[in-house]
Amino acid sequence: MQLYTEKNSDGTKYLRLKGNELRDIIKRRLEDYDVPIICEYIKTTPTIVKLDLAYNSIGDKGFIEIVYRVLNKLHNLQYLNVMHNDITEKGIQAIATLGQNLKLKTLRLVGNKIGSEGGKLIGLLLATNPILEHLDLAETDQTLSSLAFITTSLREDRGFNKNIKVLDISRIIPSFIRSQYQSGHLAETIGDMLKFNTTLVELHLQKCELDGHDIELMLIGMKHNITLKFLDLGYNRFSNMGMELLANYLPSSGLIALNIAGNSIGNIGARALSAALPFTKIRLLDISSNRIQQKGVHVILNSIRKPHKLKFFSLWGNEMTDLTNETLYRIYNENIIDPKYCDVHVYIVDGKYYAARNTHCLYKHQFYCELDYGFAQPKR
Repeated sequence: MQLYTEKNSDGTKYLRLKGNELRDIIKRRLEDYDVPIICEYIKTTPTIVKLDLAYNSIGDKGFIEIVYRVLNKLHNLQYLNVMHNDITEKGIQAIATLGQNLKLKTLRLVGNKIGSEGGKLIGLLLATNPILEHLDLAETDQTLSSLAFITTSLREDRGFNKNIKVLDISRIIPSFIRSQYQSGHLAETIGDMLKFNTTLVELHLQKCELDGHDIELMLIGMKHNITLKFLDLGYNRFSNMGMELLANYLPSSGLIALNIAGNSIGNIGARALSAALPFTKIRLLDISSNRIQQKGVHVILNSIRKPHKLKFFSLWGNEMTDLTNETLYRIYNENIIDPKYCDVHVYIVDGKYYAARNTHCLYKHQFYCELDYGFAQPKR
């Protein structure tokens, strides 16, 4: 266990037992019967503040062991990552019973099929817990009925949660019992929540099928929010209409990071974004995997010379021509963008400018707990 324990500069420790790393080293992932050993090690090592069990095969039985043998006792754990395991509603019911006694600041449940009932239990947990700050519920089979519990818990006008800063509810299943598709209701719910929330800093809404009209509905409430800094709307379908509405909202917002990748935005949306960008505080911009043509990409590149310098820029997946590559190369040389933090690498061959994808700057690399080198490194 000590081989997988990393020591931090402040004396605390991080126990990293990622399944995609263990598979290469011990030829298997963690199972439920491994959890008691992990719990005993954590209890004998009180300096452990982070526990990472991502991409393993831990089910409800193992998760309940963690809840009652670690989380329900005196401990220093602040971060728990159990993304992409086999936890269901039964395991969530155990952690929800802790209520205000849960001392975690970060809980990542991405990829566990906890379902709508599990989401409702999470909503009840948020209403009583004053410590949790970072919650990831992406790809957990949430529906609009469970989302109502979660968003209601985050509305300060109802007197509930006043501490959540980061929320990921990507891949919502927009369905009711009698209706199969209500993305407009989803947008209204999110907008109402943001209108009455003053703590949320980062919101992820990827792959929720939001179209241009949904963006309009969401902005009715979101324009009153003053705390949101990072808005992730990647891989929806709001196209040019939604981009024009967002562009009108950006100058008056406090956003410093915006992800609009994969939304079929064209030149019209690109021009609207380029007109608004110089008046924003955006430091991170992701417009990759859209259908922006040369003219649209070119106007965006010419608009990033602004007082608030971009720290991260992603545009791979749009039309990259010789003119675009040359403009981007000039921007690199003028130090407007650091090429290390852009996903396009420009090089010259026989006087012509070519572009290649730079895979070392993707900011989602750590978010999805990917291995740094693609395979597990030997332990010393």
